[in-house]
Amino acid sequence: MKTKLTNCLILALCLCTASGIGSSTAKAASPSAEFAETYDSLATGPAGAVELMKGVYQSVMLKQSCSFRVFSPIDPKWPAFNIKDDMGSEGMRLVVYVMNLAGVPRPSAASDREVIEGLIKDDFLVVAVDFAGGRVKDHLELQKDINGLFCVFGGIWHSKQGYFTQNRKTLLEYPGPNADQSYTSFDYTKGTVKIKVPVNRSGIYVIPSGYTVKAHQVIRKVLFDEVDAKRLGGSGKDQFVDIVYPKPSTKTDKVPLLLDATSTGSGLSVVNANTPVLYSWIFNGYAFASVNFISYKKYDTNISALRYLDSEKEQYSLSGRVGTAGISKACWRCYSDSNFKPQKSEVDDLPYGKASNRVQVCMPVAGEFSNFGKSLDANSPALVLSWCALNDAKDKGDIQRAINAAYQKAGFGEKCLYLPSLSAGHEYDVYHLNEIMAYFDKYCKE
Repeated sequence: MKTKLTNCLILALCLCTASGIGSSTAKAASPSAEFAETYDSLATGPAGAVELMKGVYQSVMLKQSCSFRVFSPIDPKWPAFNIKDDMGSEGMRLVVYVMNLAGVPRPSAASDREVIEGLIKDDFLVVAVDFAGGRVKDHLELQKDINGLFCVFGGIWHSKQGYFTQNRKTLLEYPGPNADQSYTSFDYTKGTVKIKVPVNRSGIYVIPSGYTVKAHQVIRKVLFDEVDAKRLGGSGKDQFVDIVYPKPSTKTDKVPLLLDATSTGSGLSVVNANTPVLYSWIFNGYAFASVNFISYKKYDTNISALRYLDSEKEQYSLSGRVGTAGISKACWRCYSDSNFKPQKSEVDDLPYGKASNRVQVCMPVAGEFSNFGKSLDANSPALVLSWCALNDAKDKGDIQRAINAAYQKAGFGEKCLYLPSLSAGHEYDVYHLNEIMAYFDKYCKE
């Protein structure tokens, strides 16, 4: 009897080890898995990290409590931004890492622990939030939590901005059940020393399992012409991108890319109040990149970002299919740089100058359009066209209707999704998010 019992115990231990239970060397989940490991697997903190706090976030979508833990590098450091008109604040960039959320594509086989430890090594604060196997209902419902997490963990500044309309706050149910929560800094104790670690409001990223972040990747130095040098100050500026992409692993799927031409501040940062709307694409199996503001209409900033990212498709696991987005002063660049014909560019002579800047679908919002009828042909990208009535009381949507009519007249009507968004202001159209996402998928995934 003793021998049989011993054999049974050995067999059970082998089965547990094979399935990863109780094993520190368990294989990472395949990219098709909905989540790689349980939240409890972080009971032993990530290497190189110290835990700053534990707490509970109330999921708007799931209507249930979600535990979270905040991790910091052992020796937290952050730069000081003392520029009056910049969105940056003194503080550390922060990643809200959403674990155990079913129904979200996971393109990387990297484990959650591996991803989190990499982020800690790269000097991010990391908030690991456990959605406990809850399932995504649709993009708009999930956006309520993406927005909530963004604002709870340091984004409260953005939620107070005027162009973050009351209509949108109501639609996304913010602050809702998390009205009393806002973490703009965290307490850190090292020995007998106690300090507050502030959050950089221009560096908050809400991402799903299997993704990681590379912030402020400089891709070139832009030299201003005489007019811009006087208007913008200085002789030029670094052009950079922030990139959220699948963590490289033994098996990482290729994903489409959404590129945001940010309109933020002085161009030293890219994250603003509208950015978390675009984070929805990451939870739908896209990579996401945002390029900083350089100038209104010059220097081919979208083209250079697109070509750089295309040249690094392997590094960032990109499929080569691309959507673009831009709001306000980024609207023109998003539209004009997406509707290109073969032409010379100042980007041509850069190391990645011969790469592609082809775009499948673009979403310009609340800004200037020009030459929309002159460049339409069978190779023109699909267009998401929102008339945001609250952007300007005098705006009757004439230009949007004219663009839509031009697509119809040219015989490409299916390539223009026209959406009168009467509740939207100076923002992306959250109100038709599910419809817009399906439209992007049609051109970027099929």
